[in-house]
Amino acid sequence: MKKLISLILAGLFVVMVLASCGGSNTINYTAAEDQLTALRDVKANNSDIAVMDSVMANFYCEGSTFGDLMVLGGDDFKFDSEYYAIGFRKGSNAVDYINYALYVLSENGKYAEIGEKYGLTDTLCEIESCSMPEDQADSDYAYIKGKGEIVIGYTVFEPIAYKDGDDLVGFDIDLAKEVADILDIEVKFEVINWNSKEQELNAKNIDCIWNGFTYTEERAENISFSKFYMENRQVMVIREADADKYATYASMKNAAFAAEGGSAGEKLVKGTIQKNIFG
Repeated sequence: MKKLISLILAGLFVVMVLASCGGSNTINYTAAEDQLTALRDVKANNSDIAVMDSVMANFYCEGSTFGDLMVLGGDDFKFDSEYYAIGFRKGSNAVDYINYALYVLSENGKYAEIGEKYGLTDTLCEIESCSMPEDQADSDYAYIKGKGEIVIGYTVFEPIAYKDGDDLVGFDIDLAKEVADILDIEVKFEVINWNSKEQELNAKNIDCIWNGFTYTEERAENISFSKFYMENRQVMVIREADADKYATYASMKNAAFAAEGGSAGEKLVKGTIQKNIFG
């Protein structure tokens, strides 16, 4: 018995030594409620690095509130382009109507006008030509039209969707209103929990996810996406004071990461970034 106890104690000692030496190859990550929360966590020193959309990161880091934060530059920290699209229930024909409206807005200049308003001109995609689809009975779009409104799920995400005083504004908000006007339907905006966005969609609590929603092949298995309307990429945001501290992946082994739960940023943290840090 004494020998067994000695072996157990010796094993525990080895585990403690490995832990103290940083033996874990798992990234220190906390899921945030949304991207803005991840950014606030870095500013408040609750996290060291936020991984988020470049569209939002550039907007905030150039402002006064988060002026002490910066986007990590350099080719080592440059990730692939990704694209925003509007997500509907799988198989929904509402996608065809949205695509048509987006094309009309690209042709009449409204799409470019809204992009310029929010400083997003360089991120806009070319919208391919398409025609107004024929109405179908017992379809998802017929269901939406029957209600008289399309319910759009969103989270706070400047400059995509945010409050300016009492008004809800942003690129996606303005664009959605213009689309609804073309389709002659009312629009209603509902704040959602990003982690349960697909459940909200399939339960018909909302009719689409329109909030800087990144297209992925994995998501496309369960969601029908519109045409791409904006180009984006993931970036890492740190405190300016830590610019020298986090200049390489190797230097990030003990850094605390944050990203919106269920987002493209979270996937990047747990995948490519973790692999680059620990090999």
